[in-house]
Amino acid sequence: GNLYDTFMRKAGIRPAHGSKLSEIASKGSFVALPYTVKGMNLQFSGLLTAALSSLNKGENLANVAHSLMETSMYMVAEATERALHLTRAGSLVLCGGVAQNKRLQEIIRIIGEDNGIAVGIAEDSLNRDNGAMIAYAGSLLYKKFGPTEAGSLIAMPNYRIDQIREVASSSY
Repeated sequence: GNLYDTFMRKAGIRPAHGSKLSEIASKGSFVALPYTVKGMNLQFSGLLTAALSSLNKGENLANVAHSLMETSMYMVAEATERALHLTRAGSLVLCGGVAQNKRLQEIIRIIGEDNGIAVGIAEDSLNRDNGAMIAYAGSLLYKKFGPTEAGSLIAMPNYRIDQIREVASSSY
């Protein structure tokens, strides 16, 4: 999501929303951009830089948008499939803001079919900026500690989910 948001802002696309980028990308053709996957680690910074550089050199916006989306989604798909094989997972859930993207949903469904696993994708209204992850973390904390008074909560916008011991140690 951050890759797409940053690209759109720097390319002057408004509103900077994934659906707008998908609309633009649907009119484009593929041009080569860097594809960097090492194990399950993805590097999008080079992809972003190359996409913006292509625009600055006069490449058609629709072509760059299409290529940025396709390249990044296949990077995610490769790492996802590798993770499925390593964990021997029997199911896969696609969630978060980018999970609203129909092309990504299609790619993830194909991975599920090819690997004989169940794929769950929530309706778009539930796929918003890490909503499922935050809800899951909240449910784990609620199970362990019970309810918390709203007035005693402290907002920590940069708090990483993997810093919550109860979430990091759970067996999803």
